[in-house]
Amino acid sequence: MNDVTKMCLMAAGWSNDREVDIDLIVADLLEHGWKPFQEAIQFLKSFDGLPEFSHEKFSQYGFSSYALTFIFDYEIAKTYRDTAAILERNLQIQVIPIGHQDLFAMYLGSDCCIYSLDDDLFCVKNGHSLEESLNNLFLGAYVKTMDFPED
Repeated sequence: MNDVTKMCLMAAGWSNDREVDIDLIVADLLEHGWKPFQEAIQFLKSFDGLPEFSHEKFSQYGFSSYALTFIFDYEIAKTYRDTAAILERNLQIQVIPIGHQDLFAMYLGSDCCIYSLDDDLFCVKNGHSLEESLNNLFLGAYVKTMDFPED
């Protein structure tokens, strides 16, 4: 990951060996019919529960996201479970809700990319990998936008 991403994450309390207990999250996912894939489990252990990232709090580290704020928090993200099916159907991958970004729900795909989806079914693919997705979230870039049809 690039220096800006790493500095912002570390300022928020993250470290390479951060591993929060996600037993309750996994139980909730399973209870609702989700099959958490290994990359999602590792992501949640490493990033879930960090404080909200914003220009106000992290600009001194180079934070320049296109989003005003974002947060990796399953408790917030799980309210977006219904829209995950839209992503899965259109992208043909499995996704797990991981957070919130302005008006977007954030998901980690089984392709290890972070996706953001709003209520109008406008989707942003934040990178071609997890590392690129994280870097792009902190630097205000993305690799692709998509509009999905309504059911």
